[in-house]
Amino acid sequence: NCTGTRFDAPSRERARYVNCLATDMGNGFMSRSGRAPAYASHCVSVDGTATAWDGWADGREGNAANQAVSFVNAASNDYHLADADIGARCRGTVGLGTDIDGEERAGPYYDVGADQNQTAIPDADWDGLPDAWEILYFGGANAPNGGANDDADGDGMNNYAEWRAGTIPTDANSLLRVSDWLLVSGTNFVVRWSSVGGKHYAIDGSANLPAGFPVTVSSNIPATPDVNSRTVNVNRVVGQEFFRVRVQ
Repeated sequence: NCTGTRFDAPSRERARYVNCLATDMGNGFMSRSGRAPAYASHCVSVDGTATAWDGWADGREGNAANQAVSFVNAASNDYHLADADIGARCRGTVGLGTDIDGEERAGPYYDVGADQNQTAIPDADWDGLPDAWEILYFGGANAPNGGANDDADGDGMNNYAEWRAGTIPTDANSLLRVSDWLLVSGTNFVVRWSSVGGKHYAIDGSANLPAGFPVTVSSNIPATPDVNSRTVNVNRVVGQEFFRVRVQ
């Protein structure tokens, strides 16, 4: 969680930048050697550098370049995010501790940079989706197919679920889904699913699907992008069991 003028890894190409905000007084995110890209996740820059390494995948996601970021008073070096900002607010992932003022970064909204703005998140259409997120993916807060219950990419997850999961609502291949499962031995059942950096997951279980998933088998599982794996115990006495993975 940091706000600065320049993030440069001349000899540390594997440096990891998460929730970092590059302002307009430096050179953004750079790597001088060119041997291997640095790692940026949920970073924002006012120039085009925040997304420069996205093509290398491996968790490089949620970045936004060429953003107009509003501060309280940049001329006086007050780089707290303004209440009306849509460039850095709501674009972050789970914060790494408190912000620059010692305030907790309470979810589900996280801001990019050193400051977590504590005021209400802008949501012009009152659909539960941050305006900044809707603008990023749909071009406006009231854009067609951009509502919370819409499924813009037809992948079975509505936009609200995509926002919660940190997936891309305009990419049918970007969604939370179980990718593999295997009974490895005895009662050990391995579940694998697609994951997004900064998210935490839970696995729920049920012996009676119509009754829902009353039992949480495992919780607070941190993401290990791009795929998570967890072994759970199955109860062979009940005959059959069902499991689901959800974002916490």
